[in-house]
Amino acid sequence: MARVEIFCYRVLFPAIMLVSVYHADLGWSRIGPFGTALLLTTAAAALVVLALRRILALPDPRFTTLFQTVTRWNAFIALALATQLTGPKGIGLISVAMAFLIPVVNVVNVLVMSIWGSGKAGIFGMIKAILSKPIIPGCAAGLALNLGGIPLPRAADNALGSIGAAAIPVSLIIVGAGIQIDRLWSLSLPLIAAVTLRLIAMPCLFWLVARWMGLAPELVVAGVLACAVPTAANGYLVARQMGGDADLYADILTWQTVLALLSIPFILSLLT
Repeated sequence: MARVEIFCYRVLFPAIMLVSVYHADLGWSRIGPFGTALLLTTAAAALVVLALRRILALPDPRFTTLFQTVTRWNAFIALALATQLTGPKGIGLISVAMAFLIPVVNVVNVLVMSIWGSGKAGIFGMIKAILSKPIIPGCAAGLALNLGGIPLPRAADNALGSIGAAAIPVSLIIVGAGIQIDRLWSLSLPLIAAVTLRLIAMPCLFWLVARWMGLAPELVVAGVLACAVPTAANGYLVARQMGGDADLYADILTWQTVLALLSIPFILSLLT
């Protein structure tokens, strides 16, 4: 399964990012407020976690894991659900959300881990790793083609579209394989906080920000979805490398993934 995940991460995901961003409507008047609402929601959630650090008197490893599991999001699941809800348009909007959030969230988490983590990985090494992630150049290429008005040859467009289409079913298999049922016996205050903030508070907060900013309905759906999915599995590796609580991360990831099966339909029906 590890090799399948690497293939999806390095080949399928960049392909769907490139094609989706290339075809997306990226007029700033449309996506600017959308991206701003996502960033504001994530920033507010990060501030809440910083406050909980003092309120719950969390040790640094637990705090960094709580921070990661609240601010990171599983784009695999968001893309899969967007396909079912709104089709290609939804995939394009989630891709735009990825373009806004992924670089910022990764850099901020690296900074948090560098300040409060106890690992030996250096900040510059981690930032270099972030910039070398395949989805970043995939997104950048899509942005360059879209904003530059550069036509993508039809053969390349079709080929990349076919390759990227495989990312959705493969990613769902990866998510299912990553669930560790034995982790459901682990409960703690940081775990409960991470589940509540990630699955309930963040989509509700985005909805409030989106209503305040007057976003279009399809943008509201895409943003609520991006904020309602569970955390990303790659944060577990960051926790291990930079001194976070990796066991707690695995507990939270499992609980969020399982409960999201119930919370996402409820949140979408309530807010959209």
